[in-house]
Amino acid sequence: MIFRIIWVQVRSKFTFELKHTVLPYINGLASKIAMTAIVRNVLVGLLLVASSASYMLDTSCKGDPNETFIDNGVKDAVKLAQDAFNLLSARPWNTPNNPNQVYSDLANWIFKEDGSTAHVDFNPQIPKHFDSRDSLSVAQDIYGSITDMGPKVPEGGGGFEQVRFFCDLSRYGPSAAHPGKFFSLVDKIFKKKRTPEDVSPCEEEGSLFDRHRTMAYTTVPIQPEDQPVAEEKQVTIQICPEYLIKSIKAARQSSNKIFNAVKVNLAKWRSTAMDTYALFDCTVLHEFTHTYAGAQRGDIDSAYGWKAAVALSHDDSIKNADNFVWFALGVRLIMNQNLRPQQDGGVTRP
Repeated sequence: MIFRIIWVQVRSKFTFELKHTVLPYINGLASKIAMTAIVRNVLVGLLLVASSASYMLDTSCKGDPNETFIDNGVKDAVKLAQDAFNLLSARPWNTPNNPNQVYSDLANWIFKEDGSTAHVDFNPQIPKHFDSRDSLSVAQDIYGSITDMGPKVPEGGGGFEQVRFFCDLSRYGPSAAHPGKFFSLVDKIFKKKRTPEDVSPCEEEGSLFDRHRTMAYTTVPIQPEDQPVAEEKQVTIQICPEYLIKSIKAARQSSNKIFNAVKVNLAKWRSTAMDTYALFDCTVLHEFTHTYAGAQRGDIDSAYGWKAAVALSHDDSIKNADNFVWFALGVRLIMNQNLRPQQDGGVTRP
């Protein structure tokens, strides 16, 4: 786990140097040798793609409405991470020049730290298995790494990490090339009978009104992120088909005030007001924190939802994927909608 955090630091440092040192050098060289704009743009494009993570869509996600909806979800998830990163970069808070008590409260609830100290850079000299920095410094770096998830690439493209989205469960079904057999995503072989490990979590019984029902899940193979990865070695994010359909439908109805009022009241009955604001982009951000770019955050004690995230200890909060969602979502509500999250999950206006 700590190795993944170290990798985030190395990649973020490389990306920073690339953007602030290498690219300006290319621009200067281009002017000196009359490099054509096309050649310059190709070089820059290749370097930027090589320095960052990327995502691609499986054929099951191609075509609208799925493709546009997922693309927009990724963009919004990256924006959530970017806003959280920018805010954490402005620490320390609650100084005479930066009175941000509202953000300090949010950080205290989610990560059990108040943001009163400045960012601490990762020290590559420390042992790889130990990172004693404050949680907000670690969170800032993880958000920063996730902001590099933006580039969408075609088949065979990508940088250090390729994340492939799947939108149906056809890969769990019977094989057309091997009649009567299933391809085991666990064992990587064709088998006559599926074991419990071969069943998609999307197929678990339960109602979508149960917030513990699987909406999406991420599979991360053990693979050096700085090497090209074959398809079966890629990080995969499976969007559960039923959840995807419901999410697209909800997005279409979002302008309906009556629908929204009913949705909010139902959600309050089963969770909190904060939970009602967690839409598809929050699901994508949650899954991104499971990837290499997110330093492979886990689901600690199945802590899904605002209340469960707030209840976690200081040490567990920085390890839990959903905590990154709630902090970023809280920042969005405060910054863009002038709303104020409350510790109990309520939402008020100042």
